Amino acid sequence: MKINSFQIQSNISELVNKMNESAEKKMEEALEHGKNATQNNLEGAARGNFPAERTSRYKESIDYEMKKKTSGPIGGVGSTDQKAHLLEKGTIKTRKYPAIRTTLTQEARAIKRILGSRWF
Repeated sequence: MKINSFQIQSNISELVNKMNESAEKKMEEALEHGKNATQNNLEGAARGNFPAERTSRYKESIDYEMKKKTSGPIGGVGSTDQKAHLLEKGTIKTRKYPAIRTTLTQEARAIKRILGSRWF
């Protein structure tokens, strides 16, 4: 019996490509969930202790970024606002409002469920 090794290799390559596509879809879904949850928490925070005058602009700046790596996709949720770090971490004169970190910590279970056990 003779095995065509090229055919086997091409099937493995196709399988790896499908797995990567699936991982990218799951990562994008998880990042979108994190972004939406953060924006929703900022809406609620405007009625609470978050600076209301900053909330609308800050909410609009929440986004995610995903990069494709050979080991799989990586990504994160953050803000495009150049002053976001001042709100998240605070300054000597202002208190911190860690909306992104707090939300992603609260949503960790949901994000893990979306990504599946492969990531954790």
